Amino acid sequence: MWLSVNAFAAENPQYSTWKSLISFSKLTPEIVKKNCPHFNENVQSWIANYPSEVKAFLNLPAIKKLNPSLVDLGLKKEGEEAPRTFGNPFLKWVNGSGISSAEMKTVAPHFPNPKITADISASEKQYEAVLADWMIIYANEYERLINHPKLVKSNKYYSGYQKINSPVADSSWKVLAPGKVQPVKDQFDSGNEALDAKRFEQYTRAWYFRYNKVEYFRIYDPKNAENYMKELERENNGEK
Repeated sequence: MWLSVNAFAAENPQYSTWKSLISFSKLTPEIVKKNCPHFNENVQSWIANYPSEVKAFLNLPAIKKLNPSLVDLGLKKEGEEAPRTFGNPFLKWVNGSGISSAEMKTVAPHFPNPKITADISASEKQYEAVLADWMIIYANEYERLINHPKLVKSNKYYSGYQKINSPVADSSWKVLAPGKVQPVKDQFDSGNEALDAKRFEQYTRAWYFRYNKVEYFRIYDPKNAENYMKELERENNGEK
């Protein structure tokens, strides 16, 4: 049984404000559920944990038309800017295309998921790096995705099939740039375990090739290890 507006406002005034806005905008429960599946009475928790849903709600045409007060909604205090929310143009394009989870599993099963923390800027930077890795390591998925009919439909610059010229997955280590410290599994956390396993594998190989060539040949190219050692010895002796 629903409480009266006044009674509920006394108990949970912020939720009442959101419910009143939804009612006034004439949004159906189905639309709210689709765009904000985690919306509930604990509005502050929802705002903190699902910023992308808050952003989606505010971008609904019916809500944008009303231009509600962010102060009244608890999204900012007087004189403050609205809370910073995670954003990535490519991810926004994918999510806004309407492509389903089932379709994504077929088209781009290794597509990374954002890991959003309290440090939004750091989360965005990390996701950009992971996304760049995915585009290199799984260039075939990247190509399929950007040419998918649902994404093409929302790309006004699309002029025909876009071909991605990039190394195949097993050779992507050649273009990756590992840091000086040897990679460890824990640093690869994109939200997609299969992608992270491949990233770790390729970055590790790239690291050995760049920083420990002797071990690289021992592990990855043993048949040429002897020739490399001879070449290295000649270099160390100043021979050409």
